[in-house]
Amino acid sequence: MQSKQDKPVFAMSKRRRNGIVFLCMLLLILLVLLDHGLNGHHSQHPSGSEKRIKTADIEKYHGKAFAVVHIIDGDTLDIDVPDGRYEHTRIRLLGIDTPETGGEKSGVMYYGPEAAEFT
Repeated sequence: MQSKQDKPVFAMSKRRRNGIVFLCMLLLILLVLLDHGLNGHHSQHPSGSEKRIKTADIEKYHGKAFAVVHIIDGDTLDIDVPDGRYEHTRIRLLGIDTPETGGEKSGVMYYGPEAAEFT
């Protein structure tokens, strides 16, 4: 028969463990509520000027064809449409990651020129 002195020090009663789990869950719920704001959920809606810019971009670009002026690399190109203070509009193709063809940090990467030629 084991004595009480042989009982492990790290043993915890079920009541204490359940209390700690309850407090952790309560703390988690409190943090979520504080993250979303207690006065209501504040979503980030675009401002009026951002809506006008988006509408202008849709009218300017959507459903139209443009001439490509310059290919920067395999995923970036310029089209012949003025964009604000720039002479051409630069387009970065989403979902495409190609090697760089030059730059101060990376230089010419393997297959970079081939990717630009393919584009």
